[in-house]
Amino acid sequence: MNGTNNCLHSIMALRFIIWELHLYLDTHPDDEEKLCLLQSYKEKYAAMLPEFESQYGPLTADSGSGCSWLKTPFPWVKGGAC
Repeated sequence: MNGTNNCLHSIMALRFIIWELHLYLDTHPDDEEKLCLLQSYKEKYAAMLPEFESQYGPLTADSGSGCSWLKTPFPWVKGGAC
C-alpha cells in the first residue's frame, strides 16, 4: 500500500471514528471523556483533510470551490488519488 492509500485510509478511519463517537454521544451526552476524544479526532481530521486535498484534489462535494471535485478522478478510480 502506498502513501496515498495510507493517507486516504487514515482519513476514512477518522471519519468513521468521529461518526461513531457522535452516535454514542447522542445517547450519552454527559460523557466528558468521549466528548474530549471526539474533539481530538475532529482536530486530527481537520488537519489531515486539507493536506490530502492540496495534493490530490477535493475528496468530497463540500471541498473545493463549486463542482471542482468533479474535474479530478475519484480516489477509487484508477489514475485518481489511490
